[in-house]
Amino acid sequence: MQHIRAITLDLDDTLWEIGPVITRAESALWYWLSENCPQIPQMFSQRSALEMRQKIIDEFRHKSHDLRFLRKTVLGRMASEAGYASALADEAFEIFDSARNRVELYPDVLPGLA
Repeated sequence: MQHIRAITLDLDDTLWEIGPVITRAESALWYWLSENCPQIPQMFSQRSALEMRQKIIDEFRHKSHDLRFLRKTVLGRMASEAGYASALADEAFEIFDSARNRVELYPDVLPGLA
């Protein structure tokens, strides 16, 4: 073991359950949008945002793995189509990202890592 220099882990569904985290982050994002950019949730649903995301994946195949890029691009396009500056995507993404990073570790994670 003395030659091990690094260990990498896939965090989602390895150290915590990702489904509830994404659900909470999406809820936080859509709540923020309804409070700060009400035209967006009036024009778009979460389902139509996913449809837009698929179009963006088709358009940017080389970035289909980059979920951050995809989410920001969807937010920017929805903002533009709703009459807001596309730069709003950065602020909206921060809301999602902040909630996305609030996780609850599985009970055996900390003892296992120790």
